[in-house]
Amino acid sequence: MKILKYLIALIFICNNFSQENFRTTQFIQLYEVNEDRFTKTDQGIIKDRDTGLEWLEGPDVPTSWLMAEQWVKSLGNNWRLPTTKELSEIYIKDSKRKGKYGDPLCLDYNFSRDSGYSLWSTLRSDNSAYMYDFSRGYYHWTEIVVKGHFDRAVAVRVVKK
Repeated sequence: MKILKYLIALIFICNNFSQENFRTTQFIQLYEVNEDRFTKTDQGIIKDRDTGLEWLEGPDVPTSWLMAEQWVKSLGNNWRLPTTKELSEIYIKDSKRKGKYGDPLCLDYNFSRDSGYSLWSTLRSDNSAYMYDFSRGYYHWTEIVVKGHFDRAVAVRVVKK
């Protein structure tokens, strides 16, 4: 009986130790995922520490590529539409964030929009352009005059060092 009590105590201690290590591991993983890669200035500029790019969100309204291009050009100061590669680099694969309509919105919370799931990118041809889908994690193209319900503009620029 005494051996059984020691065995139960040993199992209890080992179990608690394992749970404590598990909690520490979860915290470390949570911290690594949520490090401050993105910061937002008072002017609304989102700085990406990993890539050295600055991002600026356009109006949160349905936007065609033509509208996005016009808005970006009006900003000046080296702002431009991002490439699909640049957009794919800010996609957060395992994001738990949900957009306004309940679909996944795999963007950092510093990007404040909650209804624009697709962001415009560069021209594909004279009448079509690429966009990146932040709900599903891929890029596709559509006509530049299409003003989709979930399509938005975002500007990007390289930070001068």
